[in-house]
Amino acid sequence: MSGQGLIQFILERIIETPTWVWFVFVYLLFTGIKNIKTRDVYMPQLLILPLILIGITLYSNVSVLSWATYTIVLGITTFLFFKFPVGQKFEVAEGRLRIKLFGTYSTLVILMSFFIVKYFYGYMYAHNNDLYQKLAIFEVIISGIFSGYFLGKALCYYKTISKLK
Repeated sequence: MSGQGLIQFILERIIETPTWVWFVFVYLLFTGIKNIKTRDVYMPQLLILPLILIGITLYSNVSVLSWATYTIVLGITTFLFFKFPVGQKFEVAEGRLRIKLFGTYSTLVILMSFFIVKYFYGYMYAHNNDLYQKLAIFEVIISGIFSGYFLGKALCYYKTISKLK
């Protein structure tokens, strides 16, 4: 494929992409960019992102096996990131249920990685369903890991704050 052909191919894929996918992309990008700077966060807001990621995954998987696999991976990953926290540093902020999250690029990288994985599998589903069916379990596992990461971190923050109060 020539350079011109590659550009044409990419533009066609972008045009074919449903509008709602771009809204999800903008939300994930915006959320990732917000995480670059240190900020105070109201704790319930930390549950919004994991719930969105869970919703996206459950919406895109219809088989009972996919849902069961996703739930198991989500549970294991949530437990691991809850029990053994890594990544973003934080401290308790002034006010009830508020924490100060220090800026990091990791959230942006993780969210964009999630989007790329979901976009790739969405493309495969639309254009090469046989290949998608063979590899779908990997999408479910990867999505469970991403969702569990954010849910586990949020629960870890809640646990830390409740111990301090």
